[in-house]
Amino acid sequence: MAMVYFTRMYEDIGVHTPLWQNARELIDNASKDIVNDLVKVVKDVHSNVELFADPLISKVFHNLIDNAVKHGKTVSTMHFFMEERGEARFIVCQGDGRNR
Repeated sequence: MAMVYFTRMYEDIGVHTPLWQNARELIDNASKDIVNDLVKVVKDVHSNVELFADPLISKVFHNLIDNAVKHGKTVSTMHFFMEERGEARFIVCQGDGRNR
């Protein structure tokens, strides 16, 4: 049933017009319902960084955090940071947990 919900949720990618969204707000909103007192979210992303993306990008951030908390058995910190490679910029999500 979860796979059906997941597939249905992402079938709408590209249906809505992309818009500028604040990266830190996306991380904040994604983490507030998932993270417990044992998991710290470090946001080393400047407050003025915006992404031009489908509105469903919020689900991507949510799923990154949710999966790390559920499957990274020892996760205590989720770290979001910016990385530059040439002219490209990336938002990296890194957890300190192990899944084994």
